[in-house]
Amino acid sequence: MLGAEPLPSAHGAEHSRQKRTDGEILMAAFLQIIEYRTSKPDEVADLTEEFRAAREAGGDGPAPSRATVTEDRDRPGYYLSIVEFESYEAAMKNSQRADTSEYAAKMGKLCDGPPTFYNLDVVKRTEWH
Repeated sequence: MLGAEPLPSAHGAEHSRQKRTDGEILMAAFLQIIEYRTSKPDEVADLTEEFRAAREAGGDGPAPSRATVTEDRDRPGYYLSIVEFESYEAAMKNSQRADTSEYAAKMGKLCDGPPTFYNLDVVKRTEWH
């Protein structure tokens, strides 16, 4: 069973973190959502898979814990990538990596305009059963 307790964020606001009744604290998380438009979704998917495979093969440094790519049903050609990190700090370290910058530059060339980034602290996560 989970309960909530306050957790200060990197910028001073209090958020909730989950605490199991057995005392285990689940890690705070950070999400980055990247909204973009592309007429080349297959090329974006291939580039992203190459990046993921190379990062996993290297096994060094921070990396996302999960990534989900979605397509907007109401706006064809619009996509949102939801990238989850264990913390804001891990996300910022990931952003500073040369391979991340290279990936972002290549992806930018496949987009039909600049992406929009949303940087989100997870304040509560509820699992539905």
